[in-house]
Amino acid sequence: MQPSTILAIALATSSVLQTSKAEPIQAQFTAIVTSTSAIPELPAIGTTIRGAIKFNYEPASYSLANDCGPTCTSYLYESVPYQYLVDLASSSITTQYAGLAVSDDTTILDPLSQAKDVVEFATKFQAVGYNLILSGPSSSFSGTAIPSIEVLTALGQEGYFFITSPSFDNLLAAKISSFSISPVPEPATVLLLSLGIVAILGMSGRSRHIAISQD
Repeated sequence: MQPSTILAIALATSSVLQTSKAEPIQAQFTAIVTSTSAIPELPAIGTTIRGAIKFNYEPASYSLANDCGPTCTSYLYESVPYQYLVDLASSSITTQYAGLAVSDDTTILDPLSQAKDVVEFATKFQAVGYNLILSGPSSSFSGTAIPSIEVLTALGQEGYFFITSPSFDNLLAAKISSFSISPVPEPATVLLLSLGIVAILGMSGRSRHIAISQD
């Protein structure tokens, strides 16, 4: 490979990585319904539901609201209105992502159990709440800053998804069966990467043309 081609690859890769730092990520999950109300639109117990939350991980994308206790901080999303999607098998909702709450050493999920670390992704659609709650041992993280992607992924293995009524009654509960976080390239990044590839291919073609001419 020619030095000019190597340089082009390095420059294109560097540009894409620098651009991607401010781009969104997506949390994807599947969950098995463990309890549900008599509302016809809600899936039955044992049904697999799916969800995807597209959001920006940068702390600057959020404003703080210390309204959930001394060991908890609510982060209200105020950046680009990314999506919160839930597929309930028989119906689905797509709405704007609202924000998350980070709780360190809390018993909010079960006052009778040991304290846990909890991260909750929440939104509302037509006054109904949709809450993805990730939880793990109290040693998962310390403080109420947004945990790392690795910690969020680990917590997702013990999570639950809830749908709540406007009066905060549980309408549905589902245990997470799979959870992952992946990058979501913006069109600008895809275009930049494409331009880099085109430039590299152009250099490679020009090098072959020069080699043939010299022969």
